[in-house]
Amino acid sequence: MNTKDLIQIGVPQGEPVKCAHAFILAFRESGGDMSRLENEIVAIIADPTSFLSDPMREALARSLCMPAFKQREKPAPWQQWGSGLEPEAVKQMANACALPISVAGALMPDAHVGYGLPIGGVSLHSASHGAGRVMSRTKALQSFTWSAVKKLLAEHDVTLHSAGLDEVPGVYKDIDTVMAAQTDLVDVLGRFDPKLVKMCPSGERAED
Repeated sequence: MNTKDLIQIGVPQGEPVKCAHAFILAFRESGGDMSRLENEIVAIIADPTSFLSDPMREALARSLCMPAFKQREKPAPWQQWGSGLEPEAVKQMANACALPISVAGALMPDAHVGYGLPIGGVSLHSASHGAGRVMSRTKALQSFTWSAVKKLLAEHDVTLHSAGLDEVPGVYKDIDTVMAAQTDLVDVLGRFDPKLVKMCPSGERAED
């Protein structure tokens, strides 16, 4: 029996399928009647608690007895720094803190929508790792031109080796505003203004 067969007879995806494959192997090696294999597995699915003391069937039975996911009654505490954040990023943070594994969280001023957890959404004690985007990469490509960007960089004495228009300064939030919104989280030790920039070349896939 393959994974598709197991799912069709009622084995849940994930750990139960893995345990079912292990049971099939053990059943075959023990000389079990393979013509009865499906009946054996169906019996375990129907009443897994009856097989918890069976060495060969215990792992599969326990995987079937695992409780279903239950959303916690009260979300883990979390705090938002900064204002005007993307509503979807705020929603992602709230959803993440509703998970059973969450302990505490924080949504930084640089937050924007991510995959599951927002970029700029962190657990426990942390701070922004950057300014955070104000627009998507697609929007950035539609909003800026190299002539305007190179003029801006020249005014600030910045040498550009490589980058894409989707990473120019204008696609990010103002760093001073971001830092001001988290003064209770960080101590500013210094300021670094880049003079030489080498990023993912234009046209190449971004690292994120």
